[in-house]
Amino acid sequence: MVMKIRLLSVGEQALHLNIALCARICAAFSPFSQTLCSIEHYDGFKQLLLPLSKALAANELTVVFAGEDCYNDVKRSLLRALHLRCELSLDIIEKLPKEMSAVDKELQGMFPVQSQIFPSSNGLYSAFCCRSGAQYLLVCSLAGNYMSVIENEISAYLARTIARPSTDAEDYVRMFRGVAQELCDRNLTVAVASTETANFIKSPAAVSGRLADSFKFSSHAVPSCKGEPQDHIARAAVDAASVCNTLLGIAISNIFILKRHETQQYVVYIAVSHENSVTISRVYSGSQEIKPFLKRAVCELFSLLSCVVEKLYDAVEEDDFDVF
Repeated sequence: MVMKIRLLSVGEQALHLNIALCARICAAFSPFSQTLCSIEHYDGFKQLLLPLSKALAANELTVVFAGEDCYNDVKRSLLRALHLRCELSLDIIEKLPKEMSAVDKELQGMFPVQSQIFPSSNGLYSAFCCRSGAQYLLVCSLAGNYMSVIENEISAYLARTIARPSTDAEDYVRMFRGVAQELCDRNLTVAVASTETANFIKSPAAVSGRLADSFKFSSHAVPSCKGEPQDHIARAAVDAASVCNTLLGIAISNIFILKRHETQQYVVYIAVSHENSVTISRVYSGSQEIKPFLKRAVCELFSLLSCVVEKLYDAVEEDDFDVF
């Protein structure tokens, strides 16, 4: 069972989060979401409060991301505004730097009663998830190794506690249709570079009807990589857009093997171009087999494309919230 999810962010650090990281965050939550995830940003807690209250009422999971610059203030304000009964986590207190003041330690170690805590390595800015009835609130900092916490601990918690993630095939097609709908809504078309892995984009297109018209598959052969892979895949995305006469181009590289010490894993490079500007990201396999890994990489490419489209062609839509 997937669920309704809304992602919100607050603060200066969150505002300047780069597109590739936004896409990775959205891709981590998309397997659990009914729709393609995106992040809505607010400058401060006062601006966040009304959208947050609406999100909590309308969604099964609301996620708030706060940068290190404002995480403590946002956490304190949330606990007060939502009247959450709290308690100290001794496990977190023990991890905190010894030189911290007692007041700072109390805030860092304070969490809603019976919440799930996701400790950071030093206890600072630890994420937590609390529940009220069928609604869940997840508060996550953008400090330290937060992507590892999101992609591993938090994803595992969601899978075993709140929602069954969609299968690779379901997630794959749903994310394609989600980003294709975004393109259709803005009358945009994206060109797809003809790499060997492009077939993983053609597969969901083949079962998506007219939505697939938003994607043009370039017939121009992509030459083999002879330099840096990220430069090669960036050029492939730009060339595909040029050949297909579109503003947007996407590309996913072939598989590279990354060897570290005695272990190895796969990596692919993904790119989204807009005119001559290109956003590039890398996707690592971890322990996944090749086929599910490539599907996950394509899903992350769709998420990256969605983030680029929203940033460049942000369509202002009237919401259906009641006005107080």
